[in-house]
Amino acid sequence: MDYTALVEQARGGNRQAMEALAEGIRGRLYAYVYRIVLREHLAQDITQETLLEMFKVLGKLQQADRFWPWLRAIAFNKIRRHHSKLKQHRQAVEAGYSVNPGDYEQSEVGLTGIVADELRQLVLGAMAELKPSQRKVLTMRCYEDMDYGDIAQLMGCSELSARVAFCRAKKSLERALSRRGFHKGFLVTALVVFGKITAPSEAAAATISITAATTSAGATAGLIAFAGSKAAVVSIAAAGAVAAGVVLMPGGVDTPAPGSDKTLVATSRSIGAEDGHAGESWFFYPVSPDGPVMIRRFERDDHGQLYACSWQDDRASYAFDRGRNTISINNYPVYNSDLSVMRLPTDGPALTDFLTAVEGPMSRGVDYVSASGRGLLVIAATGHNGDGRRAQIIRHYNVLDEEYSMYQWPPGAALVDNRDVMHRRGWTYFRVSGRIGEDVVNGTGRLPLACGLTAEHYPWLRLRIGNTYSIIDDASRARVFNGRDELVGIYAGLSFFEGLPRPWMGLHVIDSIRRDAALAGCRFETENSSDTGRVQVKVACHGVILTYSIDMEKDLVTSITLTPRDTSGRPGVLSFSYMQEMDETVGQFETPGQSISERPQQTRLGILWLDKCAGATL
Repeated sequence: MDYTALVEQARGGNRQAMEALAEGIRGRLYAYVYRIVLREHLAQDITQETLLEMFKVLGKLQQADRFWPWLRAIAFNKIRRHHSKLKQHRQAVEAGYSVNPGDYEQSEVGLTGIVADELRQLVLGAMAELKPSQRKVLTMRCYEDMDYGDIAQLMGCSELSARVAFCRAKKSLERALSRRGFHKGFLVTALVVFGKITAPSEAAAATISITAATTSAGATAGLIAFAGSKAAVVSIAAAGAVAAGVVLMPGGVDTPAPGSDKTLVATSRSIGAEDGHAGESWFFYPVSPDGPVMIRRFERDDHGQLYACSWQDDRASYAFDRGRNTISINNYPVYNSDLSVMRLPTDGPALTDFLTAVEGPMSRGVDYVSASGRGLLVIAATGHNGDGRRAQIIRHYNVLDEEYSMYQWPPGAALVDNRDVMHRRGWTYFRVSGRIGEDVVNGTGRLPLACGLTAEHYPWLRLRIGNTYSIIDDASRARVFNGRDELVGIYAGLSFFEGLPRPWMGLHVIDSIRRDAALAGCRFETENSSDTGRVQVKVACHGVILTYSIDMEKDLVTSITLTPRDTSGRPGVLSFSYMQEMDETVGQFETPGQSISERPQQTRLGILWLDKCAGATL
């Protein structure tokens, strides 16, 4: 239908033209909305709201030939606003949802004749499993014939991000179809079936056609969709585009109610850009402010546009070489090039003061952000003159929805995976061997290398120190036994990983070790050996000096040397080896069963547990 003439008349105040326009567009508009929300009454409500909005603001439409994209954008924003309001308590759409043909202003006989009822229900069930954001991008691409540039404009992201979103939606639909017995090649057929059974009329259903060109998003988008993470943080352009879902509040951080899943965004002064240029640093805490952190660093190009130089998701760490236009996936996350300790905006005043006493103040200030709850994103920004901005809070209910979370990857960048075998796997087993005084030390453990693997491959440690102590830390409880295997201490889970590598937390081991030392009030020194790719960190504990040898490329500790500060301590050395390949020796790693029956002791030993081992006072 050509709406141009009706739009011109309606803009001039012709009431009959306005009514004719509304009736002429209603069916197509309802089909567009329903394909995204998959709820009849909700689709009817949003369609009616969109038409009412059209009546109010049609006079603002400047180009009559752009009427349908303009109206579609109004509907898109109303759908997005609806999902924003209901994100906290939204329930999944029923997989067996059936279509009422009457809602499409066509006869039931005609619609049922298009495809068999069983096939209709299977396809609808598969589509219902997708996120609304995924159905949005499939609808725009497959049924609205929108190119990726137009989709990107409507979603508030880059064209490449729109392509990635489409690839991910396709993959999700393929998985949903596979669970219903359909092979991968059925994807296009399923899209055709869905388009026909949700068409506004039989005539419209007859025109539905999905081609290979329609479902193609390009090789680069496919690689990114495979390598990227759905937990990626919203880009600034996308966040700013959703004004209706954002509330700006000056001052401190608003703490969400217990059990809430609200996302908080705090903006503080710069703590990134080591070279003094304008930039941004993003810190995302998916679980809590004292849990894993994913860091992104941005710089500005010659035109003042931000681009990411390094970033993390819950599976890997990335770095962008702008000169070579290459994205590298690395074993290690970002660390400061001058080897200063990574500061976080969630660091308490005591920790910040101690680090300042050891290393001196940072070149630019950092505002302390006090917050609780999951999904905290802190954006630290600065201008060219180093001036920061006053801290603000942005409460954004759908910041992690996929249409906002697509990171704007550099266009045309080559993807190079530099990870070794175990980092590609995402977790590994490790062994500990050595001596403390006369006691032989032996141990085994498991180490998740990314926070996305902690649920399936949680960290654990078994350690025996001669006939003096044995330790079992299963991430839920940590227990200490004496030489007679009598329980002598219970601590919180992961207590004995403090002072050891914790790569799943998102920080490079050089930072986690030194931050553990600072939290225990232990001063430290860092020595760089650039020719070997290793760094030594010396931590002055109460009774011993712990000297860590750190492999910077693998982001792991290779050894810890214990040097007594007086005659009461015991010298020692602990060596660590990590399994690259899973071979027949895997059976030697006995995973301890997670215990939930014992109440953990609240006092944490921190890095000082190694100090106590040296003094046999654990």
